[in-house]
Amino acid sequence: MFNYVRVLTYMLVFLLPAMANLVEHGGSVIFTLLTAFGLGAWFKRKTRPVFSRNEKILMLIFAGYFAVCLIFFLLNGLFSPDIPMDWDLDHEIRFLGFIPIFYLLVYWTGMKDWVVWYGLAAGALCSICYALFQAYMVKSGTRVIGPYNPIAFGDLALVYGFMALSGIRYFAKRHGLLMIIPILAVIGGLLAAFLSGTRGALLAIPVLTLIFLIQLGSFKYTWIYRVVTVLVIALSSVTYTQLSGVSIDERIHDGIKDARLFFAGERETLKGEEAFRLRVWDEAWEVYKEHPLLGTGRKQYLETVREGSNIQCAHLHNMFLEFLVNYGIVGLAALLAVLLAPLFLLIPVIKQNYRKPRIADTAFSGINLVAAFLIFSLTTCVFYRNLYIAFYIVILAALLTLIKHKTTA
Repeated sequence: MFNYVRVLTYMLVFLLPAMANLVEHGGSVIFTLLTAFGLGAWFKRKTRPVFSRNEKILMLIFAGYFAVCLIFFLLNGLFSPDIPMDWDLDHEIRFLGFIPIFYLLVYWTGMKDWVVWYGLAAGALCSICYALFQAYMVKSGTRVIGPYNPIAFGDLALVYGFMALSGIRYFAKRHGLLMIIPILAVIGGLLAAFLSGTRGALLAIPVLTLIFLIQLGSFKYTWIYRVVTVLVIALSSVTYTQLSGVSIDERIHDGIKDARLFFAGERETLKGEEAFRLRVWDEAWEVYKEHPLLGTGRKQYLETVREGSNIQCAHLHNMFLEFLVNYGIVGLAALLAVLLAPLFLLIPVIKQNYRKPRIADTAFSGINLVAAFLIFSLTTCVFYRNLYIAFYIVILAALLTLIKHKTTA
């Protein structure tokens, strides 16, 4: 039974990147199965698990994120009896799954390097194949959509590529020719992001490139690799903007134009996507200033923003502002904790193991994950979609498991 669960767990973690970005509900199914395996392992445990202080803090932060959302949900329901208390914390409760999944990987199944590195590379390569097919064979529109929307598709494809690139030394040690896999993965992730027309993903490219340039500091011929990396990413980006059917350069131009007109006072006449977001953000900020400490609650603020901006919106296209308006300073602190807390485990690992590639490269891949999600949160509500949550929690748990086993071996 143990071997069966281990093999199935490896398979699910390996398939997660591709399934989350290509198959509707694929990420959710894998996340649910891993959570169920973890709960089963937890209840069958015979000894008390031993976690480090920082690992325990991280678990508490993930649990606290849900607790904050639940408390505000109950309080806002009690103080706003005119608004029905319909359960709407399906996304937030998933963060509790980090605990059983991390326990499963650490104490029952373990984790192998190849599962993570090849899984991330496969996710990026499958994403670019899908993007090319949809863009040039199906020709379903100017933007590659994926199973949900172009933003999620482009964001995830990009982070897959850069996270796989962090494992380039792993591939090189197996065989020099295998280095082509992470290189093709990052080039494919870049192209998929451009084909999706996702501007938020483009904001992450310089940051993720910088992280890899820092990682190259422990390589031989550091500056040669750094120059080559910059040239490859810059040339790829310039080339992709010229590809037929790619609308990213036009979208950037329209966004800048709309923003200038918006701040010049011509708000009501603008109809572009950027103007839509700016109007919603402006109204949301005004709502927040009236309720700075505890926010207004999710349902309340949506109604207020809709009335003030006279436009319909399901969310604010900015996770930080969303939580600030929804739950006030406390909510924003909970969100930032979920996004930043992993860095307090990953950065010390790099400092302590800078000359140990297997450990440091794994930590750098985790930093790519955190940095990307921080940037994506500026233009979309990442944790309001299950595919983002599933990938963030499962891959973070897998990376931390690899680091834990390598540093304690």
